[in-house]
Amino acid sequence: MKTKQFLLLLSMAVGLVTNAQSTDKWTICVNKKKISTGTLESPGTATISTASKGKFTVRYSGTGKNDKKRSILIFDTERHELLRKDIANGFGKFTFNIDSLKAKTNGRTFKIYTVGIPKNPEEAALVRMAPMLLCDVSWKETVE
Repeated sequence: MKTKQFLLLLSMAVGLVTNAQSTDKWTICVNKKKISTGTLESPGTATISTASKGKFTVRYSGTGKNDKKRSILIFDTERHELLRKDIANGFGKFTFNIDSLKAKTNGRTFKIYTVGIPKNPEEAALVRMAPMLLCDVSWKETVE
């Protein structure tokens, strides 16, 4: 009997620990090629070739409640907002044109942040959400 109680308590404790950890993940791709991945607790780094063309995609996923509107923000190193994409869901895919990204960043290092604001307007009015750093991205000169 004591063994069953111990196992029950152990499984409940493990369940609480896993629920307390964030399961949100992000992936950055250039034309469907993965260049970086991570979590909110582990910001990453990535490098893009200056010769790249096409799409720059940030995929944000998780298993929590989808009760937030998510934004992906691109800042320069001095924290000036350069680009922003919003979606009505807490998780999703954010796509940027690489040429626009190059033009906005002037070929300099930039930072990608995310922020999730509650969908409920009353809750959103009460909270101030600080952007969370996902990744530092730099441009790499390519020799042709």
